[in-house]
Amino acid sequence: TTVSNITKRTEHLVEEFHKRRFKYSQYVCVFLDATYIPLRRGTVEREAVNVAIGIRSDGGKEVLDYSIAPTENGAAWSELLQGLRVRGIKDIQLFIADGLVGLQSAIEANYPQAKFQRCWVHAERNLLGYVRKNDRREIITDFKAIRQAENLQAAKERLAAFSAKW
Repeated sequence: TTVSNITKRTEHLVEEFHKRRFKYSQYVCVFLDATYIPLRRGTVEREAVNVAIGIRSDGGKEVLDYSIAPTENGAAWSELLQGLRVRGIKDIQLFIADGLVGLQSAIEANYPQAKFQRCWVHAERNLLGYVRKNDRREIITDFKAIRQAENLQAAKERLAAFSAKW
């Protein structure tokens, strides 16, 4: 009863959040990711909550939007991104996300000028799936050194060393 009462009192706020026009039309980067939470719709099932977090050129960060879908997929992301565009976000320079199939095409369809970068955390997790347990600590240390480089040249050198070693 308590949850139902809270839902009734806040439902209009959620609708306003999803329909609001954006104050800013440009974002330096947008992080896209999903998390799975248990939701009750008759039975309790884990569903994807797709979240878009934007960072502006002034360093401000905000949750732009979210959507709930049975699974994380390109169609759900495309719908969310289209909603951002329609409500006023015209320019995003960089998207950072996992390597989900269909996500890049959703980005290209809605923000063709934007660049895409795979999230380092997701790349590290994926990398660990191909590495023996005994080598994991050393390979992740070497991998992290690439992104912690002081400049582009140092990062390229560390990448070459990483590739040669592993």
